[in-house]
Amino acid sequence: MHSYEMDPTPVPVMSWEQYAGIVQDRLNGLLSSQECDEQPFQRLVEQHPCLLPWMYGTFGGGHHGLIYNAVISQPRLTGLDARQPDFLMLTRDTGSVYAVLIEIESPCKKWFTKAGIPNAKFVQAMNQLRQWKAWFAHGENTVRFLKEYEVPDELIKYRAFEQRYLLIYGRRADVENSTYAAIRQQHQQFDERFMSWDSLSPTPQLSDALTAQVDKYGYHAVMIQPTIKLGPGMAAAYAHIKDKQKAVANTRDIAPARAKFLCRRWAYWDEWANRDKEGFFGTDEE
Repeated sequence: MHSYEMDPTPVPVMSWEQYAGIVQDRLNGLLSSQECDEQPFQRLVEQHPCLLPWMYGTFGGGHHGLIYNAVISQPRLTGLDARQPDFLMLTRDTGSVYAVLIEIESPCKKWFTKAGIPNAKFVQAMNQLRQWKAWFAHGENTVRFLKEYEVPDELIKYRAFEQRYLLIYGRRADVENSTYAAIRQQHQQFDERFMSWDSLSPTPQLSDALTAQVDKYGYHAVMIQPTIKLGPGMAAAYAHIKDKQKAVANTRDIAPARAKFLCRRWAYWDEWANRDKEGFFGTDEE
């Protein structure tokens, strides 16, 4: 017998097909505008974390999903005196927990010079990834990281902790139909992936992800995608995140009736998850 009650009249969620079309149009429009400032692209990904690639399809592994179902914006590597990542995804599979650290750079930056030499800005971006690797090489940093990002002990106890690094940079046309693509691949280490902005498209596996930031008080929702569904399957993960109702109000793509419904039902599911840790019996909404 279930310990929860489904709402008899849920307000319909936006379909994935509709939302994916909206997100792709916004990315295409921003790229077509020839905008070079990185901030609009940071905001676009923050608003639509489904633009980030699926961990399993990019690196292999991590197919059990995001921890807390959250993409973390502006994460901090405490004590690192260098540029911090733009985004962080924490995910896992049977054997490992993964931290995927993501650097976004302007689509206007070039990959290579005309002589086929890595552009200085590309070299700088690669160096940022490797500074993060050096930070993780110190065991005390790894321990602090797992604590600050509240990775549950039961997840990490019998799993390895691994890091992956993703660089989103430049345009496909700069390396397409040339030897530059092969040269770029040679600069990419086993735990790194380099992608152009043209390579991004909405990822259905991230349709239920929200964007959060983390501080000493925990996880705080920043943006909610309109395709998010509620129910017992994800209640415990979402209950870990504060300020979801505030984030719903910040999301322009959620219809007013749906926003009101989400805020009401999220309060219900948070209370249920905090009271009843048993009975995650499926993913029916709402």
